[in-house]
Amino acid sequence: MRLNNGRNLYYVSMSRRVFFSAFSVAIGALLSPAFPFAVGFCETNPLALLDGVGGKEPIAAQFVPRTAPVMVSLLANPDQLENLRQVLVPPSERGAAKREWRQVRDRLLSKTKLDYERDIQPWLGDEVTFAVTGLDADRNGDNGRQPAYLLAARAADRERSQGFLELFWQKQALAGVNPIFERYKGATITYGEAMDVLPDGVWRSRRRGQAAPRTNLATALVGDEFVLLATDPKVLREAINNVQVPGQNLASLAAYQRGIATGDNDRRLGVVTADFATLTRLFQSPKASAALGILPASKAFSPFDGAIASVEFDRQGVTGNFQFLNRDNRPEAASRLSAPKLAEPVAALGYLPRNAAIAVGGEDLADLWQDVRGKFAGTLLGDSVIAQINQLAARENLTLETDVLPWLTGDYAIGFVDGSWVAVAAHSDNSAVAFQRLDQVASDRGWTVGAVSLGEGDGTIEAQVWSRLTAQGKTVTTKVEGVRAQVNNYDILTTSVAALNTVLAAVPNTEKQPNPQSFLGRSDVQRNLAQLPQPNDGYLQLDWSAAKPVLGRLFPLLTVLDNFGQPILNRLETITVVSHGDMGFDGKGNKTAGGDRRQITLKAQLRR
Repeated sequence: MRLNNGRNLYYVSMSRRVFFSAFSVAIGALLSPAFPFAVGFCETNPLALLDGVGGKEPIAAQFVPRTAPVMVSLLANPDQLENLRQVLVPPSERGAAKREWRQVRDRLLSKTKLDYERDIQPWLGDEVTFAVTGLDADRNGDNGRQPAYLLAARAADRERSQGFLELFWQKQALAGVNPIFERYKGATITYGEAMDVLPDGVWRSRRRGQAAPRTNLATALVGDEFVLLATDPKVLREAINNVQVPGQNLASLAAYQRGIATGDNDRRLGVVTADFATLTRLFQSPKASAALGILPASKAFSPFDGAIASVEFDRQGVTGNFQFLNRDNRPEAASRLSAPKLAEPVAALGYLPRNAAIAVGGEDLADLWQDVRGKFAGTLLGDSVIAQINQLAARENLTLETDVLPWLTGDYAIGFVDGSWVAVAAHSDNSAVAFQRLDQVASDRGWTVGAVSLGEGDGTIEAQVWSRLTAQGKTVTTKVEGVRAQVNNYDILTTSVAALNTVLAAVPNTEKQPNPQSFLGRSDVQRNLAQLPQPNDGYLQLDWSAAKPVLGRLFPLLTVLDNFGQPILNRLETITVVSHGDMGFDGKGNKTAGGDRRQITLKAQLRR
């Protein structure tokens, strides 16, 4: 894109609260309940753009610096979301859906005194890009971190978009903003400061009661295409510089170009990028690290420099295809994993009950764990996740490497069902030895190891129960610590008798037909398995409302993200994740065949 020096750029100062209200005008539609289902609209058929927008890329990536921590871009008109939403919901719910949309939209606009249909809708185009361009805009640690935000909304009508900015700042002027004009690289820049008793460029902190440099928040109309909103005029000046010097912007980064060329680009409706090196600095504060449940950052975030995701939509929800990136073309052997092993659904998942809140399935977890640990150990992400998983095993009085992994060498499934954990794995000589060790560990801890019959009729099995007896006066109480059994050719370990009984009710009726009471018997699971890439490393599904409490205790960062993602996440039903190989690139940036790079596909199914 080329800047037109004959056009003016308008910058006006406003409070941080007003800025967030202002950019919410443009992205309010994305945060509405219609967003997860929408991808675009066609005058004759609102469903037409479920097939994507033909490989479009974010034009606004030219404004974004190469090291931007996060960029999120929607490649369709946000106003089109409600049209598709109305088609997807049942007729009886369309009135409620429309009211819900308007309530969210009007709430986001309430502080701006703008009317969406009158002021925004006439000019808003087919791209909205939001970026965190820096973690501290003024680079002054004394006043805390002041993140730099940039929003770029493509304008379908330049005159109306300019009129929108003029109207907005007329309203701000009535509220006490004094416009100031400045020439910058051949363009007229207009920004402003509040007309108060403090000297120009100074504001009084309400929290600290002391004078501090004022943070100027700004807007601009760039050329004929984009309306920009930012937290500081500096951010917009840098955005203009990034366009004029292509080597400085994200779109020119070789890793970004490699990532955005990967996958089914025609179906892409959005793009998300992250720079891990920059994000690592978020966790350098011990206070922030403790609040998020992440180890303090004294190391790299991950073996990769960053990630890029192409976002697709369908009738059920949203799919993100994540590609991990390195900035240069150095060999990526250090970040490669073993080739994916699974070309069909994991049979062990058929032994998990259908109400499993967390379900994980794969092959040879012991080998995969060592592989992942070898690649991610020594990084912020790897060490934090490894610590939390070891902590989870410790809560069940188990040690991961010696008590859990040795018997998970075939196809396996792990689930969380009604407050209990369930692990299922194909029987092998390793599992027989592992269970003998577990029986011995239970005895050494003073637990009782005994047999019990479970089930009814032909489904009766003998299980081993590890129980702990506690005497209080004349009363003896028994607490079950674990139950194990063999069903067909699978070993099963649970943390309660009730959980094993639900497993027995889910046992497959035949080898090819899953039990309707099992996890594999669910229609949504069958649909997901049919759509996900193969071969892959396995399958993870979360029923969000049921899994959120237990995962939030293990990973506090998820609770933060859940709160941040409201109200969208209120509509989230399930999350499905699968890791798989994809086309890679050689040292010259050319495509090479053969699963030498990893891609993660994340699918979010949402309530309509």
